[in-house]
Amino acid sequence: MTAPDHGAHYALRREIRDYLRTDLLGPVGGPEEILADDAPISAYPIGVLFPQQTGAAASVEDASTPTPDLVRGDDAEQDSDGLGVALANLRKPSSMGVTFAVDARRADSVFAHVTGAVYLPEDENGDRVEPRRSEARTTERQRERWRREPIAANPIDIDVHTPGLITADPAPASGLDLRVLVRPVDPSTDTVTITATLVNTHRTGEYDLQDAYCFYQPQLRF
Repeated sequence: MTAPDHGAHYALRREIRDYLRTDLLGPVGGPEEILADDAPISAYPIGVLFPQQTGAAASVEDASTPTPDLVRGDDAEQDSDGLGVALANLRKPSSMGVTFAVDARRADSVFAHVTGAVYLPEDENGDRVEPRRSEARTTERQRERWRREPIAANPIDIDVHTPGLITADPAPASGLDLRVLVRPVDPSTDTVTITATLVNTHRTGEYDLQDAYCFYQPQLRF
């Protein structure tokens, strides 16, 4: 009996996956798209690093969000709070991260590659619009278009043999931090455990246009 050919089923699944990824994460219109109908937060509801909130909104968030247990128990001695992992568990997360191991016998360093984008508001003539407002934005008052601008990030070289917490700026003056915790070599396995996070360091108030201070489609690769 001939085995069934599932190639068409897998192809359809990949097509659906790619469509959902583009529709929900973006960018639908390419790397330099312009959103004329929706603000970027409305257009792309997933994969967003939000700015950190200040004022009353931040107090409500802090009171309702428990501190997560996302790092190893021995990290208390290595300043793990500086990674910003707690910001990943807020309703509007400001950080994302990954933990992985490196064979210290085979690699002296690893390179971190950061990609993503911001969306900048402009008027119908293409002129930049100030993203801060004194009043809460309503749909009727929204007249901005949003131009996507990819992040110009530099690769970051991480020495796996130097334990400690480092903070790097892969895209200078962008408001996006790369924070890396390198742990000591495990003598039983000769491996180094590394935790890396991307943190949106922007801070906004209740009536700021948060869309302009978010990072969209962020990726962290090693």
